[in-house]
Amino acid sequence: MKHLEQAGKRVLVLLFVVMMFPAGMVSADMDTNSPVKILLKIKDLNTTLDAVDSFVESGPKPSAMLRGMIQGTDWIDPVRAIVLGVDMSGEKPSATLLIPYLVENEDFQATFGAQSREDYYIMSVPPGAATPISEKVEQTLVLSSATAPNNAISVEVAVGALLSESRDKIDAMVGGLEEKMAGLQGQSAPAGEVDFNEIADGLIATFGQLKSMTFGVDISSDELNFATETAAEDQTDLSRLFSEAGNTSRFNHYTPKGHLTYKTRSFDMDTMMGLIVSAFGKAYDAMGFNVTELSRIAFNFTGEAAGSVSYDTESMKIEGIHVLKKDAEANDFVEKVYLPWIDNYGNALAGIYKDNSDTDPGEVFTRLPDIAIDGIKVYGMKLRIIAGAAPNDGQSAGKPVMTEAVFYVTTIGDMVLTAPSQNRMAELITIAKSTTVQPDSGPLVVYEMDMDGYFEYMRQMIPDSGAVFANMPPLGKLVSTMNVGGGRAFTSTRMRTDFIKQMIAMAGQQNSGPVPDESPEPVTPRPKPESAKPAAASRPAEPAVKDANYWIDKGNLVSTYGNDISAVRFYAEALKKDPMNSSAYFNMGVSYGELEEFDKALDAINRAIELNPANSNYYYARGRVYLMAGNTAKADNDFRTAVEMGNTDAKAYLERTEK
Repeated sequence: MKHLEQAGKRVLVLLFVVMMFPAGMVSADMDTNSPVKILLKIKDLNTTLDAVDSFVESGPKPSAMLRGMIQGTDWIDPVRAIVLGVDMSGEKPSATLLIPYLVENEDFQATFGAQSREDYYIMSVPPGAATPISEKVEQTLVLSSATAPNNAISVEVAVGALLSESRDKIDAMVGGLEEKMAGLQGQSAPAGEVDFNEIADGLIATFGQLKSMTFGVDISSDELNFATETAAEDQTDLSRLFSEAGNTSRFNHYTPKGHLTYKTRSFDMDTMMGLIVSAFGKAYDAMGFNVTELSRIAFNFTGEAAGSVSYDTESMKIEGIHVLKKDAEANDFVEKVYLPWIDNYGNALAGIYKDNSDTDPGEVFTRLPDIAIDGIKVYGMKLRIIAGAAPNDGQSAGKPVMTEAVFYVTTIGDMVLTAPSQNRMAELITIAKSTTVQPDSGPLVVYEMDMDGYFEYMRQMIPDSGAVFANMPPLGKLVSTMNVGGGRAFTSTRMRTDFIKQMIAMAGQQNSGPVPDESPEPVTPRPKPESAKPAAASRPAEPAVKDANYWIDKGNLVSTYGNDISAVRFYAEALKKDPMNSSAYFNMGVSYGELEEFDKALDAINRAIELNPANSNYYYARGRVYLMAGNTAKADNDFRTAVEMGNTDAKAYLERTEK
């Protein structure tokens, strides 16, 4: 394994470990002193579920199972938020759920083992977890529930505090994952090649400037909106980047053409590139990419720009107008700065690829003859970009897959123009000459993606894609915006829901075809609880007499949703009513097995067999407990006994495992 692949994979492990701690976006106003560092909030669950259900125009609704599981939503307070908080301060993360209610729902409380307060339920997650809920955690959730989120669903994380508190865990995880990766590769990392502590320091120092973030989703009948809000710590580079931006634009009348288009006002380019180098410079260095060299060219620009990128089956098309800083030498910029940079950088990338793949990608950068348009010197060039490696077909495996970009570059005043053809360059020159600086109160950044055009390109690139791309419904545009102000950054990405509806309908039609004849991997299914009843969407009336069957049904219900601790308690109530009830013993044994209390599980199932030795399910269940406990000989004996008695589950299991 060559240096790039070794270092690259290990660096990606580090990036994953550091980034997984603030994963999900952070709340811009979280109490960073609370032990809860991650909050999931749901506003008006019923309305949100109705919106999700609207995506499916026919057939079962996606929310049906959830509504049944929680026994409807009419009892939940729609004004206050449902809140899930994650406390990362212990050895393992612990999660706590708060659900505000209008009226008590005793069935929900019993099913999930929730604790009832004055007007809300609170419980550990997963249900039945014996994790104590601290007063500070509960207070945080109560206050958070009372503050309705801006979005239907939001995830809030205190990034800086979380990274600070988790540094020891990050270091341990990085070390552990790197050792495992080195073991999988059959070798250790070359000494001195990569300083992972240095890389981690850069990442944490940069992302530690984040005070908080919020990631939100709004769902309506016609649009999905994904939004983020990020707050930086005061007096930091990130805070300055999120506070300073230009308020004018000269591109209000320039409409770029392409699959992906962008427009930006000016911003603090120096600070942004400094943060990128600080966060990712060492990581990219370890992979062989000099991000500092990239920043050197970026420092010449103000950030104000407009342009596009498009693809076809043979090439990539790039166009744009980018504004230079006043101190940049615009007249000589292309010849003295841009061309040497792109030549050196392109050939450096080619050398890295050659060193690490034993394959020569050929010449990456080629100058084309210079031309003149309207008396203006225009520089032509061709850049061959490595798009990936060929599949392992025995002949071309590992060889680079290249895509070509021919483009022309020139300057008009303080603007650098890039175009994919001479004709388009002539049009851009005319546009650039007519630009005027105007006030602009719109978003700092606007990205638009022509989804229809992009998927048409994908269809052409993958001829065997069949109906996947050929039958795509109209997708429209994916529009993303970004704004900054007051030390905060705001983003929004919108897409049409009618596209999602059509995709779901198309997937449903494809899934209705013949089922492929493929056997699943051998598994040992959990025996079905006897007399199990599905949860109802509305709460049934309480029976006049709570006999053994009533408590068995209660136990079966909560065990279906994973709360085996409460299930055992309900089965014990059933045995108080009927001490000779084999079904109660059987189901109690199954739940003890799920809790990995195998001795208690075997005692209960043995008692069930004593009371009803003719029930094959009991032998199958005991075999399953033996299997989980590691006694394969006794497990196999019980499975075969169950088969002799006609048990189809045991027969199916043995047939799969004996293939």
